[in-house]
Amino acid sequence: MMEAINKIIGWMPALIQSTGVTLALSVTSVLAALVFAVFLALGKISRNAVLSKVCGAYIFFFRGTPLLMQLFFIYYTLPQMIPALNIQSRFFAAWLAFTLNVAAYLARSSVLLSSPSTRVRWKLPAHWASPVVRLCVW
Repeated sequence: MMEAINKIIGWMPALIQSTGVTLALSVTSVLAALVFAVFLALGKISRNAVLSKVCGAYIFFFRGTPLLMQLFFIYYTLPQMIPALNIQSRFFAAWLAFTLNVAAYLARSSVLLSSPSTRVRWKLPAHWASPVVRLCVW
């Protein structure tokens, strides 16, 4: 029992350092995703059919594939397919995958809130029709 406790105590510096990396990765990727999601949501509800379809395909793809598969694709497969996109930093690869994934989820949520049926069903005020207001409230 004491041996297990000593192992855990030995891991504490690495765990504390990893916690800082995890917090930095999470906060920065969510903030970047929030900005990207505003443009995705505006593109999805756009009257331009091509832009709406492209944003819809992006949201569909990134919400439909597991995050772990996206991480593997960005870090391992993408550099094999396109050598110019070789990502050396594991932090940047994780940040990019998290940002792209969270942006798709945020954009989808704000698009759903923008539909008239959602406003009627939830009895939301009409000024919530703005995607920017919905993203800030969400």
